[in-house]
Amino acid sequence: MTFQAKFARLPITGRDLQLGTFAVVLFVAGSFSFEQGLGSGSGNASGPTDPTAVALGRAYAPVLSKTYAESWIAAAKALEEGKSVEESQRILQDTWKDARIRAFRNQLEPAFAKVLKEGDEPANNAERIRVANFWRSFATGLRNGR
Repeated sequence: MTFQAKFARLPITGRDLQLGTFAVVLFVAGSFSFEQGLGSGSGNASGPTDPTAVALGRAYAPVLSKTYAESWIAAAKALEEGKSVEESQRILQDTWKDARIRAFRNQLEPAFAKVLKEGDEPANNAERIRVANFWRSFATGLRNGR
């Protein structure tokens, strides 16, 4: 029997999923840290950092963390209620997606609309650079959010 055939028959437990998710989170965090270390200066090639966008990112980071945790709790509850791991993971994904969309609309959409209205495209290169700078600054805040 091949290694793949043996591996495919191994049961995957909730603990395996937790450890796998933890490993992915660590990998992503490490990637961000590594990228930050390689960047020049602020890592913002298009212009100065927008303090409003940075503040929005910092304030939004804990909201994302909380909604993600709540999604895992919903998945755990589904598993405890007898749903399969696959169904529970689907609940996790759906809950996470819905919570992110709600949080964005409630907390960020008005500020982002001031920079570029939803559905619009930048009218010229200067506006494109301004929007990209806002997004990049927002990402800086997310990275440094507490």
